[in-house]
Amino acid sequence: MACYYLQHPSRGAGSATPAQWALLHVYLRGGLAALTPLTRRARRLNSHRHGGHTPGADDFPGAPPFPGGATPPPGYATTITDVALDGTFPAEGHEERVRRWAADTVVAWG
Repeated sequence: MACYYLQHPSRGAGSATPAQWALLHVYLRGGLAALTPLTRRARRLNSHRHGGHTPGADDFPGAPPFPGGATPPPGYATTITDVALDGTFPAEGHEERVRRWAADTVVAWG
């Protein structure tokens, strides 16, 4: 979802966010295993039981700062269409396609 919202900021919560940027970097650095505990924590913090804290970049240690004020890139080398292939999101090669999508999104914003 972070790649999609960074590539389509008008369809997200209004704009690309530092948390989405940080999620991409955590994923690229450590894969799904590194991302899972952090997304659980962010979801828990966002709960009304915890005051509805919207996760920010500080909730994802080690991620570089979001390029604030940057204009969204006009195009991307990899998009959701490339991940979906024929619209079914086939399992074979899925992880590699998602990793490429994340990396290309970071490169485009960087």
